[in-house]
Amino acid sequence: MHPITAAVASGAAAARARARTHAVKDTYAVLKWVLRARFPKLEVRVQALEARPASKNKQASLAKELEDSGAGQDADLLALANVLLDAIEREAPQAATTAGVDLETVKAAAPLAILGSADQAQEEDLKQFQGHRKRLRDS
Repeated sequence: MHPITAAVASGAAAARARARTHAVKDTYAVLKWVLRARFPKLEVRVQALEARPASKNKQASLAKELEDSGAGQDADLLALANVLLDAIEREAPQAATTAGVDLETVKAAAPLAILGSADQAQEEDLKQFQGHRKRLRDS
């Protein structure tokens, strides 16, 4: 599953269950805002998935639109999706389960998706971001 699709589905499931912490709520809001601002045509698909986060058809529809629009290769969106998935894993893992998202599988594939979309400068930024994220987890 694409990391952005997994993040939207899990974030929507967390919202529906009212299981959102500030980290999940805020990161989910930012991800949706950036998606809406950069790729307004995706709004309909995001709303459909929010209404039914566990729907494989809605997940597949968003994933297809992410691919077709180029949003699935946007390094900023991928980074936000990964931050949201980290927050969900820490604070609301039941939301991912409810949405049918296997966090381990998605997160294992996520760095490859990010690196595949980044140019050399973005790759360096990503390495710094990941190092910072690791330091935060370790502290």
